[in-house]
Amino acid sequence: MLRVGIVGSGFISRAYLRAAEDFPNVRIIACSDVNSAAAEEKAREFRIQAQSVEELLGNTEIDLILNLTVPQSHGSVSLRAIEKGKHVYSEKPLALSIKEAAQLLSAAEAAGRRVGVAPDTFLGGGQQTARRLIDTGAIGRPIGGTTFILLPGQPPTGCYASTAASAENPVNPGFCHLVAQIPPADLHIPVLGQRRRRSFRSAMLSNRDRCT
Repeated sequence: MLRVGIVGSGFISRAYLRAAEDFPNVRIIACSDVNSAAAEEKAREFRIQAQSVEELLGNTEIDLILNLTVPQSHGSVSLRAIEKGKHVYSEKPLALSIKEAAQLLSAAEAAGRRVGVAPDTFLGGGQQTARRLIDTGAIGRPIGGTTFILLPGQPPTGCYASTAASAENPVNPGFCHLVAQIPPADLHIPVLGQRRRRSFRSAMLSNRDRCT
């Protein structure tokens, strides 16, 4: 049984907590957050223990730290977890720089700990298929690409509704403009290559029934 503690009890933590119920060999036993109220909310909902970040990192019952903090904290939190003798699985990115990531991996190797990170969308089947078609020359020389990102309804953040249309704001009322978590550039660059990049533009809309 792998015993897991979560650092970062924001929106994405609920997805991990629900998914963990499908894996009998994984048990999330505690959560933490710099905002103690967020940790306490998840603890009540999923019947686990809420702890401070320091308490959780030092919890000897925990084998692995699930790092769901903001990207700016991924490297430092993961390094602290390794120093406490924990394995680490982090949301992307692993760190904000190659240097920071290398330091993290070196520390893990020295401590005999394992480090994992959530795969970026590029590792998905669709993007891997696109890259294979390009590498094998199946479509010839690409000169551009279009990325579509589908979201299941309105996310809890990153959405603002237009209440009125005007000359300055000619958007229909009741529509949401969504900030995509995965920019198209993150998909285009690995598929087409860095040197082929020119410019990127994205727009996302959701119908008014999905806006608040």
